[in-house]
Amino acid sequence: MDNNETKLEDVILEEVLTTPDSTPVEVVVVEEEISVEKNSKIKAIWLAVKNFVGGHVRIVTTVATVVVILVLAYIFKGQFLAASVNGELISRHTVISELESASGKAALNSLITEKLVGQAAKNKNISIGDDEVNSEIKKIEDSVKAQGGTLAEALAAQGMTMEALRKQIVINKELEKLLADKVSVADSEVDKYIADNKITLTKGQETAEKAQIKESLRQQKMSAEASTFIDSLRAAAKIKYFVNY
Repeated sequence: MDNNETKLEDVILEEVLTTPDSTPVEVVVVEEEISVEKNSKIKAIWLAVKNFVGGHVRIVTTVATVVVILVLAYIFKGQFLAASVNGELISRHTVISELESASGKAALNSLITEKLVGQAAKNKNISIGDDEVNSEIKKIEDSVKAQGGTLAEALAAQGMTMEALRKQIVINKELEKLLADKVSVADSEVDKYIADNKITLTKGQETAEKAQIKESLRQQKMSAEASTFIDSLRAAAKIKYFVNY
């Protein structure tokens, strides 16, 4: 090779090495490699952080759930537990089972009677207002006070709540209206009762004592007629029992 050719090759090589477009190619490749490496490291760090945080979140969530359950169990323990005897628990289910065994049949029959009477009253468009119930409660309260007691004490002695008393009054009032034409008492019936039983009325108290006798006779009729009426309702009703006591 002659000197001219050598010089030409040197010039060409120099131009290639000094060309503006040649240098960025190598730089871009290196930068891309660095960028990929950085992205891989960032992804790895992010994944580690995510797993760490996720694991702790699950732990915190589990602990919080357990705490909430324990708090609710404490607040509503009366819904599930009846008592604790030297650390041994008695559940409400156990108490209910005992009560059902002892008086479940009577309680169920009472509820059935309540339903039957309520349905009969509804069919006759009979309703009992709060005023009627409150008036009856006032009478009972006055009667108890006259004997030196209170209504609260009387209810406690009977193991009855005010709600249960109101419910019982409603049933009685419904029966009274349903059987009104069968339990009325005429004055002649009062006079006959006084004569048959040879009752001497207190002078000056005749009207009051006759009123008491009349109410007593009405209650007797009411008891007999109510029993017959309820039996007829039961006979006509379709009652399905799902529990045997």
